Amino acid sequence: MKNRSPKSTEPIPRPTKLKALGSAIRIARKKRRLSLDAVAAQVGKSAATLSRVEAGLLPLEVGTFLALADIIGFSAGAVLTNVQREADGNHDMWTKLAKIAG
Repeated sequence: MKNRSPKSTEPIPRPTKLKALGSAIRIARKKRRLSLDAVAAQVGKSAATLSRVEAGLLPLEVGTFLALADIIGFSAGAVLTNVQREADGNHDMWTKLAKIAG
């Protein structure tokens, strides 16, 4: 009998939350006129990886998210709160994100 690794009990964020989070990061980065390559290099990821995160195609590690918040200059807590509100059906998130990123 094969010894199987226990399944992860860590929940995977819903695709809508990943897309909203990635979009928030992209909005903040572009608002500050920072290139994808420059931010990716500072956070220690490839530009392709960061692009996939911004597109909502790749989950984001907490440490990387916090580093992005510091590098780009947005409030990690405010972005997460607004992502949750968007997931709960409050669709004025984009207006709020633009203010947070500003």
